[in-house]
Amino acid sequence: MVPDPRDRRGRRHRLDVLLVLAAVGVLAGCGTLLAIWEHARDLTESQLQDLGISPDRPMASESTIRRALAALDPEDFDVRLGLGPVCWTC
Repeated sequence: MVPDPRDRRGRRHRLDVLLVLAAVGVLAGCGTLLAIWEHARDLTESQLQDLGISPDRPMASESTIRRALAALDPEDFDVRLGLGPVCWTC
């Protein structure tokens, strides 16, 4: 489980939903956060349901996705994904 570093006040979107949207966007070839948001916005109701996301909920904005991802600790995130720490000089 990835801990949510955001303040509880004002949270409207679950972190796991934002991570799924980001992952799906990257897998679809999106290279920017704006492209990830545009891809997420274009998902059909059926695709959202397949991802376990309720299509009745409003879509997170690009800035919400950006702030949530920026608040994550990248080293902790890598370890939780089983990637371990990244060695840039290896």
